Amino acid sequence: MADTRGALQRARLIIEESNKDKFREYALRMVDEVEELAGDRGMVHEGDLRTYYERKTGARPYEHPGNRYRARKARVILMCRDLLSGLEPKTRYMFGKDAVRSSAFAEELRSYRDWMGSRELSPATIETRLQRADVLLRYLEGSGITELGKIDAEALARFIAWLGGRYTDVGKSNILYTLRDLFSCPGVSSSLAFDPTVLLTNLHTPKHDVVPSLYTQEEVAVTLSAIDRETDAGRTLYLVVMLAAVYGLRSRDIKELRIGDVDFNRESIAVVQHKTGRPLALPLVECVKLPLLDYLMNTRRECGCDNVLIRHRGAPRPYSPRNHFGGELRTAMERGGVVIGGRKAGLHSLRHSLATGMLASGVPVDEIAAVLGHQSANATKAYVWSDVERLRMAALEVG
Repeated sequence: MADTRGALQRARLIIEESNKDKFREYALRMVDEVEELAGDRGMVHEGDLRTYYERKTGARPYEHPGNRYRARKARVILMCRDLLSGLEPKTRYMFGKDAVRSSAFAEELRSYRDWMGSRELSPATIETRLQRADVLLRYLEGSGITELGKIDAEALARFIAWLGGRYTDVGKSNILYTLRDLFSCPGVSSSLAFDPTVLLTNLHTPKHDVVPSLYTQEEVAVTLSAIDRETDAGRTLYLVVMLAAVYGLRSRDIKELRIGDVDFNRESIAVVQHKTGRPLALPLVECVKLPLLDYLMNTRRECGCDNVLIRHRGAPRPYSPRNHFGGELRTAMERGGVVIGGRKAGLHSLRHSLATGMLASGVPVDEIAAVLGHQSANATKAYVWSDVERLRMAALEVG
């Protein structure tokens, strides 16, 4: 759990930087009111925050309050909730069923969140697992079960069957993996009347049930050509896409790239991957070097941090971990005439595309693994499995 005073002080700073109109003073007063909820306990409980949300917005937590002005109030509260939970606030809050948390199991969710934090899981992983765990908890609420001690094997089996008609096999497996972790949490397992993990053993994630979204070199090229590099937004997006398409870097690693990671004299880039913690050494090739220099000289604003990418609107600060440039990339693709169809249009699709393109060019899987920063060639096969014949040959090479 984050320090209450420190978390809310950060909320005030964000509001002062991002709200320049008359709503800013009102939003700051709201943060003061949230801090008052802590009282002598020095901590804001989820139940208090939910009550405050209902009082300020007139809506159930955390549903859309119905109009734009009340939605702005709601976003202030949601930002405070994230910061108090030790999570990075979102740049944009969505309302709806995915934003609703189970009220009957609020303490269990809090316990699970704190346990994950003690294991030093990333804020993004914690939020994802909370959302998955809440699928079960809201299902139980809807079935009239409001205490963990009343869950039995039959109820859990019904839930697993219920998932089958609503989620893909991959989505279902992800939820069940998370539930196995949830039921291992001491603050949760102590309330159970039976061991539910017996129904959650031998889980298999069918990674190949969904074909990766791949783009050809020609499609990436026309996307890049459609980006207006005369604007700050265009220079930023062009650099981001180049880093993803040329190196296969993950979105988080691109946003956390430091100026000190780039050695222009030796023409190299050194990255410590956020997901694995493993270092990755890359050559600074010309097609990345030039847009990087263009961005640094013409777009990047001075900031009290070493991040290469700094927001060019509002107060200068690094991009949020939740900003994946998906909307901007999709717009550029469509402007370039790329027919997206049912494919995903995100930076991770460029990572898949790079791996598959390298395999099609005859690059061995172990070399592709080195470029992508995978620990083994087996991890790389998830990116290139659709090229079946070449994979069979690659398996012989690294077997």
